[in-house]
Amino acid sequence: IQLGRLFNEMIQMYVYYSECIREYIVSNQSLQILRTTECIPISKIRKEIVHLLLIYIDSMKQDQVVSFMGTLLNPIIEAILHEYSGIRLETRLSQKYNNFNINEFNQQQQSLNITYKDFYVIKLFTSITKQCKQFIKPTQLLLFIEHIVPSTLSLIQDNYKDFPDFRLALFQFIYFIISYNIQLLEQIQDIL
Repeated sequence: IQLGRLFNEMIQMYVYYSECIREYIVSNQSLQILRTTECIPISKIRKEIVHLLLIYIDSMKQDQVVSFMGTLLNPIIEAILHEYSGIRLETRLSQKYNNFNINEFNQQQQSLNITYKDFYVIKLFTSITKQCKQFIKPTQLLLFIEHIVPSTLSLIQDNYKDFPDFRLALFQFIYFIISYNIQLLEQIQDIL
């Protein structure tokens, strides 16, 4: 009930600060900007918003799950999951710079060992797959997988030392999908 009162404002703040970070990256053409005094507090606020949502989802009772799935999940997907996948940042960079190359951008993340993403987003969607297992639709689970897995793999595939928090969160995400949603995976295969 308390989250419902603050939910829209939290999502709006997340979207606003995501736009700020995106614009900082686009205007500087570098992820180094994320280590500056302008971006660090903004990133922390975004992380705390996701963390609050994670705490709420982990503490949901069974009767709250239906309400969550009906009213809160879609705004979370739209604001947080799409931002995590990098679609909005890539689109913005492509619009501004004709010669934008996503592979070079991903290499920059690797070489600087920095990303605009937050591993708490993976934890959030891991918790959603676990807590809401009876109510998740195959198309929703497929959406989670399509946005989280490739985007995270682009960070961790080149070596075993960078982004350990993302690596662990991804493996937990996959573990919980297999543990709690194996029937949905079978239904996804039918969709594809």
